[in-house]
Amino acid sequence: DDLFVSLMAERIGGLRARYTEIHTRDLKPLDELRAIGNAYFDYLRESRGLFLAQLSVTFSKLSLRLSREVELEHFELVRRLGRECFNLYRDSVKRWLSATGARTSNADATRTATVIWAALNGAFLLMDDVKIFRDITGLEASRLLEETFEFQLAAAEAAAATRARRSNAGAIKSSAPSARRRLIVKSPRGGAFADRHDGAAEHPIQEHRSALPLND
Repeated sequence: DDLFVSLMAERIGGLRARYTEIHTRDLKPLDELRAIGNAYFDYLRESRGLFLAQLSVTFSKLSLRLSREVELEHFELVRRLGRECFNLYRDSVKRWLSATGARTSNADATRTATVIWAALNGAFLLMDDVKIFRDITGLEASRLLEETFEFQLAAAEAAAATRARRSNAGAIKSSAPSARRRLIVKSPRGGAFADRHDGAAEHPIQEHRSALPLND
């Protein structure tokens, strides 16, 4: 178990170093995110056996099987490195979404980053048996990771644009002036004026005429 955790710490530490280096390049948001994606693809391909081994282990419960202090330190190191890697990746996602003109909260960026990450991991699992993948789909799996990534970016951008339109529509609706206008209606009594709204029920004004004697 300690060997497994130590190897994870080494590989994830290398991934964090690559993410950090990419962030120092001052790339455009989309270029930065694609560079982050390519770094993750390399990590998956270089750590195929380790990645597949993780599927048989509930990592959060692994600490129950560790007893030595050094083992627990390695366990906590993996957790910390994992959080740091995800935060660097999430920050790139948020920067890219913001560059599209969408107002993106931390929660929006985290949700988008998580969905893309899950899709990439799923695609990588499908690539484990290239022959079966080809037999079932008729497609080659060699670029499945890249195609999944681009598909998810397009979907995320469309979702961000939809949120922006809904937000703008709500802002316009809330700031629109009331359709009710105040009308001035002249009262027949003493030349006084009374206010009335368009939306109010209209009451016909009946003129009171003095009764005139009829001529024979």
